[in-house]
Amino acid sequence: MDFGRAYLYVLFAFPLLVLILSMIQISKKKKILLLIFKNEYKIRKYSGKIKKDFFVNILFISGVSFLVLSLMLPRWGVESVSRSENRSNIVFVLDNSYSMLAEDIYPNRLEKAKEIILSIASKFYKKDFLSLFIFAGDSEILVPPTSDFQSFNTFLMDVNPEINSIQGSFLGRAIKRLSSLSCNSLKNSIFIFVSDGESFDDPTREMAQKIRECGNVIFFIGVGSTEGAPIPVRNDNFEITGWKKDSSGQTVITKLNTPLIINLITKNENYAIINTPQVKDKEVCKKVTNVIKNFKNKKVFIKKADRSSYPIFLALMLLIFYGVFWYGKEN
Repeated sequence: MDFGRAYLYVLFAFPLLVLILSMIQISKKKKILLLIFKNEYKIRKYSGKIKKDFFVNILFISGVSFLVLSLMLPRWGVESVSRSENRSNIVFVLDNSYSMLAEDIYPNRLEKAKEIILSIASKFYKKDFLSLFIFAGDSEILVPPTSDFQSFNTFLMDVNPEINSIQGSFLGRAIKRLSSLSCNSLKNSIFIFVSDGESFDDPTREMAQKIRECGNVIFFIGVGSTEGAPIPVRNDNFEITGWKKDSSGQTVITKLNTPLIINLITKNENYAIINTPQVKDKEVCKKVTNVIKNFKNKKVFIKKADRSSYPIFLALMLLIFYGVFWYGKEN
């Protein structure tokens, strides 16, 4: 089970506070009874009323607790849901680490990735939403789902490793964050990863599977050569002044990590590799386009079933009982 609005758990503070105050109140009333009455019969009589009041408060607390649980949108199990419209989210997940500046793919991996993304986006923006997610050491949604192709294009062209506050290459972290969005704001999506596959953490197929659980599809475009290339360091005039080095002073050689890419994909047709000039952009775009069209033509998709109706039903029943007992107590 998971929750669509897990952050609303803080609202449980209200019924918890009422419970604590009720327990303090019943304790005080019992002490007062012992001080006022010496007759055991009267003590039992009024103790019964105090317990009844506490029971009524428990009904209220329980009702509010189940109401909060309903607001958190609990989900478990799966259900088939018909697509209400043939409009999907195409989420481009772009590797923005320094290794993408390697020039083993002309003009470099990052610029080639942008070219491919634009070629695909230009075919679908009129009928679908486009989104851009970038990652390096950290990750962020640079462009939320939009049909504004010009805006998407502008943000994409401005992408460079300097805009990520933390550098590195953590594909696993990016997948984990996307998995939390894939059943909410980015559900019903085709996630197109464009990366050289280098990662300092260890993303697994199980991590990627969580993105697919709500009916999403993953396509991976690998960019780079298996022979590898150094990462250029440029000055303000964009002239190469040297090569990126590791802590021991050795030049870093970055290579395409094909095994990692294949491991994250469940179907062999859901990835493409750009590693030589012989691989044509049109062929890659055509392969991606076919996957997107097949995804859009499916009539149903599987997602975690929304079970919020159960706790809200219990909440209403408990609050109704609370109202009945409270009215009876007052009269």
